[in-house]
Amino acid sequence: LPSMASAGKAQQRHKVHVASKATAECFQVLTNEPCLGLYFIMEHVSRSMPTVVKTKRRCAQARSALQGVHLDATFDRDAIMQATSEEAYTSLDAAINALREAVEELPSDLEASNAPGRADTGPTDLHGDAEEAASPAR
Repeated sequence: LPSMASAGKAQQRHKVHVASKATAECFQVLTNEPCLGLYFIMEHVSRSMPTVVKTKRRCAQARSALQGVHLDATFDRDAIMQATSEEAYTSLDAAINALREAVEELPSDLEASNAPGRADTGPTDLHGDAEEAASPAR
């Protein structure tokens, strides 16, 4: 019986040793896991941050380029809307009527000199050098 008791105590000691070793490993993992998690987060940030910064810069450049295009498109849209509005037609009609009235008020001699089909007399010589340029050199 004494040998059985010592064998039982040895087996019990072994079970206690295994349980305490497993508990110690569990505590070690639990205490190191936050540090390990922070390490992986730090690695992820250090690898991905340059890409994020480059992308952010490209987005800022694209935004500034699009801002100008947006303003141009808005201006063009407003110009088209204004040109195709009823006001544009009435103001254009008024301008055409004003031109007709101005042409009717022109003196008849001025109107005849600007008539189409008038013979072109050539360039006007302001300095009187036309005869010298036209005559051959002697």
